[in-house]
Amino acid sequence: MTAPQTPGAPAKASLLEDFVDVFASPRELFTRRMGQTAWLVLFIVVVAGGLLYFATKGLMQPVFDAEWARVMARIAAKNPQAAAAAEGMRATSEKFIGVGIILGLLIGPILTGLVIWAVGKMFGSVANVSDSVMVAIYACIPRLLGFVAGAVIMLVIDPASVTSKFTPTLSLGRFVDPATTSPALFELAGRVDVFVIWQTILIAIGLSVVGKMQRSQAYIAAAVIWLIGAAFPLIGALRQ
Repeated sequence: MTAPQTPGAPAKASLLEDFVDVFASPRELFTRRMGQTAWLVLFIVVVAGGLLYFATKGLMQPVFDAEWARVMARIAAKNPQAAAAAEGMRATSEKFIGVGIILGLLIGPILTGLVIWAVGKMFGSVANVSDSVMVAIYACIPRLLGFVAGAVIMLVIDPASVTSKFTPTLSLGRFVDPATTSPALFELAGRVDVFVIWQTILIAIGLSVVGKMQRSQAYIAAAVIWLIGAAFPLIGALRQ
């Protein structure tokens, strides 16, 4: 005889199934992983993101060149001496891009999880910090596809047509002329991105599951989280 299964017990699944369910059945994924940590998933995301960065570094060089030129032009317009001093830091900046991306992949989901927890509480979420971080970690997985999409875009376009960091993205920012658009509007357009919106939708689904929230409230909370994410680049743009 076999022991009866506990009614309502979450089904066991492998990490591979988790990565599939992020795209196919996120609600079932968050239900299954509620009460569990996702540190191994975060480790895989960081390693995968780092490998994708170094594999596509050569393709992305025109993006860095264009973005550097754009920022230096704005600085030079306000303070030519500051622009001349900053130009000498270019080599150092290039060396730390990879480190910044890896640290962002490592720390970003944790900070996002804390924001999910705090904003969720404002809308009636009962989720704890651990479950909120778990949701944030799984929700960032589609962003890895953004690396791949960026590489594909750079493969098929003329490098001379790159104008900013948003050129190799699926965002409104790639259709905006950074030379004639205000920095704040430019950054906001970059946030209207397929993969950022995808991540936001996953956060809403996760909040509705782990936070026991109504879907409408979960989506409102996720929209607030999207706005918080937009605030940081907007502040930086306004200071340029």
